[in-house]
Amino acid sequence: MKPSTPTPRSVFWPMSGTYLLGVFNDNFFKEAAILMAFAAGMSELQSPIIKYFSIPFILFSAFAGYFADRFAKRNVVIASKYLELFAMGLGAVGVVTQNFPLIIAMVFLMALQSTLFGPALNGSIPELFKKTDVPRINALLKMITTVSIIIGIVLAGVVLDINIGALAIRPTTILAGVILSVAVLGVVLSHRLTRNTTVQPNTSARFPWRGPVQSVADAISLRHCPKLLKALLGSTFFYFASTMVLAAIHELCLTDLSFSNTFTSALTGIVAIGVATGSLFSIRLSKRFTYEQIFTPAVLAFGIALMSAAAVGISPLAGAKVHLGITLFLSGAFGGLFLIPLLTFIQVTPDAGEKGKVIGINNFLDFSGIFLAGELFGWLHPTFCAASLILWTGIAGIAIAIGFGITSNREKCHA
Repeated sequence: MKPSTPTPRSVFWPMSGTYLLGVFNDNFFKEAAILMAFAAGMSELQSPIIKYFSIPFILFSAFAGYFADRFAKRNVVIASKYLELFAMGLGAVGVVTQNFPLIIAMVFLMALQSTLFGPALNGSIPELFKKTDVPRINALLKMITTVSIIIGIVLAGVVLDINIGALAIRPTTILAGVILSVAVLGVVLSHRLTRNTTVQPNTSARFPWRGPVQSVADAISLRHCPKLLKALLGSTFFYFASTMVLAAIHELCLTDLSFSNTFTSALTGIVAIGVATGSLFSIRLSKRFTYEQIFTPAVLAFGIALMSAAAVGISPLAGAKVHLGITLFLSGAFGGLFLIPLLTFIQVTPDAGEKGKVIGINNFLDFSGIFLAGELFGWLHPTFCAASLILWTGIAGIAIAIGFGITSNREKCHA
């Protein structure tokens, strides 16, 4: 009996479920680690946590791209989910014992898992869906995973704030139980991913022995395709700016304005809701405009929204919570508006045998931006207040939008 052909829906839901569970665990644990550090009087650990989450993407993205091209992407995803389970087991011990070196080690392993996972899963999207459906699939995935980001971030703050002493259960025990349970579910669901028999692994792919040096060389080699290179750099700016802003939000809310863990986590969740909203709206825009036409006005609006958010610290407002909620929602929305067209262009432009490599370059550049943001925040925060760092990030966005618009060209990619 001939096996039935998988429908787009049967392909999409295991993929999105596997994705959202991993994203939830990443953000739930990372947010909990940062809040625990602030509660322990070690707010300076926020920068190392950000940097150690970035380092695996910088060091190993070239290898992850190779694995995604050389082997069946489904198998790479499954293997990465088992690595996540191991990482979360280590992290569970760290949070229960409040051992911060162990927690940071787990952050590193968690990021290593995500490094391997991303090119394989994202590279399979244009292989499993029609080219015309890719923007919609990307936007839906962004919306679904954004919901999981929101739940993860907000739940971390809620768990650490609630008083459940009467039940004789510590919040850290609940944290450990959640991350382990989600990791197990992720492993189970990954085995339900669709096997793609129409695209064969690229057996001629060469192992990138030079690691991050190879990633730099591969990125430079994309000069022949300026549209693709600019899309990659635009994505890098999004993650640089987002990291800088989220780090500043923690400092602004917890230290400068003395807000609760719950509100601080909720505020970062509001940013994520904005990203999801902008991502959905980008589906319509992508049908009529190129990513270059969307990028400049969206980044300009993104910068203006961040500058408006920064006003809450420069000149404190009576309705600080409402002001931050609105302006940060708008910044997230404009960020999602330009991110999805960039991501779609990055996925569909490379040849089938090089999608993993290009997405590996994308991860390398994105997390180099995240690492740089964590490093800059650690350097600048002792001198500049959190609100001023949000302000300067907004100014940088406006400058990039103007520069991108001036240098925008109509060159085509040449293989």
